[in-house]
Amino acid sequence: MKSIELLSPTYSPYGIEIIEKKLKQAMEKKGSYVEIVKEIKTADSIYIPISISCCVKVLKSKISNNYESAFIIDSPSLAYKSVICHSLKYKVNLTDIFKLTLLYIYYSFWESRILSEFKQVIVVSEVDKRYLINKYNCPEKVLVVKNGVDIPTFYNKDNSRHEKVTLGFISSFSDGAFKDINWFLDKIWSRLPVNIQNRFEILIAGRNLGGYKSELETYNNVRCLGEVNSLSEYYSKIDISLTTVRKTCGILNKVLESWSYEVPVIGLQHNFQTLQEFSNEKHYLCFDNLEEAIKILNLVSTAESTSFDLLDVKDILSKNYDWDINYSKLIQSLI
Repeated sequence: MKSIELLSPTYSPYGIEIIEKKLKQAMEKKGSYVEIVKEIKTADSIYIPISISCCVKVLKSKISNNYESAFIIDSPSLAYKSVICHSLKYKVNLTDIFKLTLLYIYYSFWESRILSEFKQVIVVSEVDKRYLINKYNCPEKVLVVKNGVDIPTFYNKDNSRHEKVTLGFISSFSDGAFKDINWFLDKIWSRLPVNIQNRFEILIAGRNLGGYKSELETYNNVRCLGEVNSLSEYYSKIDISLTTVRKTCGILNKVLESWSYEVPVIGLQHNFQTLQEFSNEKHYLCFDNLEEAIKILNLVSTAESTSFDLLDVKDILSKNYDWDINYSKLIQSLI
């Protein structure tokens, strides 16, 4: 029996690392021998590329494995298209638009090749599936396998309010993650009425934050923690998670993680469109412009509680975002 190699990107963001780890564990439970590798070394193995860049690497290598399954996670052309739309709407990073357009064209070409040559293409959300089917007319090829989340076993959220309402943003930092939060600080946060902004503090945390710390802390009421050793400790420091991701695709692991720690979320409307099991004004609040952001931030800062109801959130996560349950569907098609 051939060994199975999960082909991993040269640099794996935290979200991809988790997917690789959980998929490997699930496949090994079924008796398969699985390795996570960075390079294609032999034609004797079955390679399952994780991410679009690895799918491209497999096609360029012309290795003979019948191109069974490609796990692209989310659609890169949709990601770049939506970031372009976001830049135009909020008039941010306009100098990036030409480069983003070239990347959209480049990944549209490779998406088309992948959907043509692989027998099965796996994405993590229905939003990505609908987009790919509409763009490439391939309804029989796209499989949705949702991400999961590990629900902490021993964690009790302290619901007492901090002196200032603390918004938390956590990410594995890169230029993209920096732009995801910096546009919000520039176009929304810095334009809030002073009497509202002063009721809040933003706490920013994550790997590789150091190079961006000084620029982020030029904004009022923003503090950078850097990498955190304990997620439970981090989530105990904040009242509400903040998501300001520009792309309109995929499932945001940090949103699921926040709910697993019983912390509600505020973010852009499109950040929740793949999370249909959850409800606006109950599990999260969303905005699409400065006026809406002012309205919801004023609401949560003046309410006696944080104005959310998370009593059922762990049940929803357990039923819909369990790694083992979700990946059992995927493994049946891979092994």
